[in-house]
Amino acid sequence: MINLKNVIENELEFDLYLSKINEIKNYLMTFGKRSFWQIVEYVGGSERRMLRLLEEMVNEKIIYFDKLDNTFYLKNNKSNKHDDYKCKYCNGSTVELKKLNNLIPIMKKIWESKPKPTLLFDQRPVTLKTSLKRVAYFLNNNDVYQKNIVFLGDDDLTGICLALANKDCNVTVLDADKRLIDFINDIAQKYKLKINARVLNVMNKIPKDLRMKFDVLMTDPTPEKIPFTVFMNAAIDLLKKEGVLYTSIYSSAMMKNMDLQRIITDMGLYITEMISGFTHYQYIYNLYSTKDVDLLNKYNIKFNDDSICFTETMFRLEKNINTVKLPIEYSSEQMMGKATKRVINNDDAEVAENSVYLTNLKKSMKNSIKETYRS
Repeated sequence: MINLKNVIENELEFDLYLSKINEIKNYLMTFGKRSFWQIVEYVGGSERRMLRLLEEMVNEKIIYFDKLDNTFYLKNNKSNKHDDYKCKYCNGSTVELKKLNNLIPIMKKIWESKPKPTLLFDQRPVTLKTSLKRVAYFLNNNDVYQKNIVFLGDDDLTGICLALANKDCNVTVLDADKRLIDFINDIAQKYKLKINARVLNVMNKIPKDLRMKFDVLMTDPTPEKIPFTVFMNAAIDLLKKEGVLYTSIYSSAMMKNMDLQRIITDMGLYITEMISGFTHYQYIYNLYSTKDVDLLNKYNIKFNDDSICFTETMFRLEKNINTVKLPIEYSSEQMMGKATKRVINNDDAEVAENSVYLTNLKKSMKNSIKETYRS
């Protein structure tokens, strides 16, 4: 019998990974032998927890592992029962990236020198391919030409990617992380990009010079009710009367619920498009335990540019005359994700570099954890 205590990191995850057992079996029954990364992308779940779950399933002989091609399979079921009909060119994203391939070497170089993600801001960058897909999607929807575009949080540098791809828009990045803001402004100067970055904490009021200034906004807040509401309220303040808003929800590493969908509806935002699995979040190797690393070696799992932690569905929303902000009162603590709360109380949990800035930031966040705000 599978012991999910060897898989999950808190009791709230129990039901999710219990359901993943049958989902893995059904996936392998339908498509035959599949690699670890194929399972993570299709079945969902956090990649570290899925790695542990597959180990449990192999130990219990529910599934098997083929060392010759590093795939998992069900006994007597190595071949697919029907074909995979997902588009081989776009992998279901609806956009083709060939015309943006010239950006990959530049973005890789920039990416390697950017500040490491900090869990203090619950940062989890998307993959470089996802940034390129986002840019391609903007361009394909005519959401770029002569537009003012703002990224409310941009630890994955999609704003830089857009500014490199198209000179016909003005890009602004607003983020609470001063390291990131300084880095983006330096890159903008170096590459002569039409991008401006400035520090903004969404828990504070939006400055007057930014209100209703932007045609298009992208944001990726912590997918929980309070932080999502606060970020969406800020987005409504920043967008023009008929502005376009992009965000990603329905994390494959969380149980499905209606919370965020209700917020979107209660705000009176139109959902014009949604693409399942569009947004791929990058793994963070520093979060792997020694046991996790042992499993990586046991199953010969390698990382590449497309390796992911989990996926989300991308939404394209439109503001209109009926769009309203939702009144909300909350504490600083309620804006923090589980990873942020963990790292505030445990220095060893952080994955970013040690610095005076992050040390002072941690102290400030710890001291103000009970402060209340209204939006």
